[in-house]
Amino acid sequence: MSATQSHTSSSPDAIFREFTAYNWDKDQRFQQGLQSILTKSYDDSAKKEEAIEKAKCFYYSKFFRPINYLQYLKWKTDQSSASPSPDMSNDIMPTVASQSSTGEKEEKNDILPQPSEQKVSEPQYPRSFQELCEMVARGEEVPGIRTIPNKINEAPPSESHLAPRRKPWETKPEGAEGASAVQTAD
Repeated sequence: MSATQSHTSSSPDAIFREFTAYNWDKDQRFQQGLQSILTKSYDDSAKKEEAIEKAKCFYYSKFFRPINYLQYLKWKTDQSSASPSPDMSNDIMPTVASQSSTGEKEEKNDILPQPSEQKVSEPQYPRSFQELCEMVARGEEVPGIRTIPNKINEAPPSESHLAPRRKPWETKPEGAEGASAVQTAD
């Protein structure tokens, strides 16, 4: 685990190669989590394999290095079309091919944009809650947050159209016993 974390500036290609070379069968923590995922019944093996691939990406991102699942699928299809490797599973390939052909536009939108694209189109938000808290503590302005003016609404208030609600002592008609009750109280 520490050997893979020491290379922080590796290319995505190297990260994906490490990911595919990882021995998932010997990782007991992953196998326990995988069993809970596999308890759900899947209609076909393609959906089951896709769920396993997503679980692997999630686990690897959480404990080793962050991996974008859609970028990994794209890399995987590029690798399989360039030179089919023997360690790739044949069951996973139809899922990857169908996803890349049907959702190519969606895939481009889900991939994290490059930093230069983010600066032009929209402000870059902090990546974590801790980073956001640190920015607020330092008094920095958080990008993308609109400021709300600290003043009261200047528009005239709306007028009430309903009659005021009667108080419990106002339930009886005013003319009958209301006058005698006031006189006895004096």
